[in-house]
Amino acid sequence: AHHGLCEKDGRPKGYQICATKTMNVSAARAYEACTQAAQLCRWFGEGSEIQASVGGRYSNADGDTGTVKKLRPEKEIALTWENPRHTPGTTVSITFPPKGDERCTVTVTHDRIQTRAEADELRATWLVALERMK
Repeated sequence: AHHGLCEKDGRPKGYQICATKTMNVSAARAYEACTQAAQLCRWFGEGSEIQASVGGRYSNADGDTGTVKKLRPEKEIALTWENPRHTPGTTVSITFPPKGDERCTVTVTHDRIQTRAEADELRATWLVALERMK
């Protein structure tokens, strides 16, 4: 990816991973699965909680946590990503491009990951999560 380049804040751009999965639900339903705690628990991990508002926090029992940066219903969710096992300062964007009325593609883009090994691990983890969401 873009290893070695720096962002405006001076931190390395690092790696970007992308995980996608086509779902047999509308973009509205997929968006709900990401913004309602009861549904989040079913695919994002036990004990998931989210305050679905800009500036709201989310977390799960695996130690993944962060802040909601952007919410565009049925379109996009942007989050900061914090986990003691991972490089700090990465960001996650989830989009829901529709494919007809009752299908959509859920795309997770995780940015500014600092090592190749971490990028590979996060990509695999997101693919498993999206498979559970499906």
